[in-house]
Amino acid sequence: MAAVLGQHFFFRLAPGIGYVTKTFDRVTNYKNIGISTHLNAAINFLGEYRFTISDRLNIKTGLALTHLSNGSFKKPNAGLNMPTIYMGIGYRFQSSVTIHTVLNADSLNINKRLFTIVGIGGAKQDNPIGSKRYPVWGLSGEITWPSRPFQRFGVGLDFMHDGSNKENLISSGTPVHSDIDVTRIGANIRYEFQVGKASINLGIGPYIYRLDKTGGPLYERLALRYFFSKSIFGQIALKTHWGNADYVEYGLGIRL
Repeated sequence: MAAVLGQHFFFRLAPGIGYVTKTFDRVTNYKNIGISTHLNAAINFLGEYRFTISDRLNIKTGLALTHLSNGSFKKPNAGLNMPTIYMGIGYRFQSSVTIHTVLNADSLNINKRLFTIVGIGGAKQDNPIGSKRYPVWGLSGEITWPSRPFQRFGVGLDFMHDGSNKENLISSGTPVHSDIDVTRIGANIRYEFQVGKASINLGIGPYIYRLDKTGGPLYERLALRYFFSKSIFGQIALKTHWGNADYVEYGLGIRL
């Protein structure tokens, strides 16, 4: 396959795992309020402009941002952000490349409407530093429709129970009568990109029920899924408020 000459724009969103050697310590590293755990979630965003001069040669420039966070599993957790600006020249030693793929739309179930249910669990620590860790759990449902190849759009509904919401309500003088009072319900728009057994799932939307108003009216979720079969998958996700980590979720789901 020969290169297409001219201008091209690329975007990359890549979740993964990051390791930090020097974390927060009350005595020896108390100024580091960014990270308090060695193992963290890592997210990389990249936007690139590339101009292809020939089948072999191209020039490129772009902006990238890498974010590290433990998802409030342990405080402090302001997060680490590493922006990058780059320019470069690319050279391909072969003028043409033959690509073989076994992926097709039918094998990925992307040619039809799909229903998905996910059960999630996790834990988070709230301020002040050193306070107890609260359990989080919930249930999510979504319905998605096919768009372009390997891409889907849809809507979702989330039921989220966060133990720290009870402490927030008590601190504000709001009485808590049952678990319903510390449960949040949210509706969202979903986007999913799936290749093979892995997919990236993004969601953003408003809370439609909540007594605890901390965090603002909107929430976001970035999830990485791995399909063990055509229907069963595992999930790790980061829930945020305006980009600030709320907690990390671990889940198991089924797609119908």
